[in-house]
Amino acid sequence: MKPAPLQLMDYWANSIRMEACPDYDPKSNTELDLELISVKHSVKQLDTPDPEENGTSWLVGLSIEQTPCDTGNIPYTFAVSLQGVVLALPGGPTGERLERVSEPRRYTMLLASHGK
Repeated sequence: MKPAPLQLMDYWANSIRMEACPDYDPKSNTELDLELISVKHSVKQLDTPDPEENGTSWLVGLSIEQTPCDTGNIPYTFAVSLQGVVLALPGGPTGERLERVSEPRRYTMLLASHGK
């Protein structure tokens, strides 16, 4: 069986925060606005000895944050910051094509890994 061209090698949570909103009224409609959820990502190629033989490694970051309680009737606010190392195996896409193909997958792998 041929391995997937992208492998999630390691992952961790840098920070997780959840706060209850003291003014939340469970009898009223929840007023969650998806525009108030901020998603940020980062990626940095790591130094890899002999990338043609070993592939390339990437440090991937993903942060998701919901804004403060005073934006509506919401039960809580939260923020989570995740990081991981993704390996792009040799023989797969490289350069700009690797960036284009792998960008959505890197963050999906990182987020899905924390649901285990």
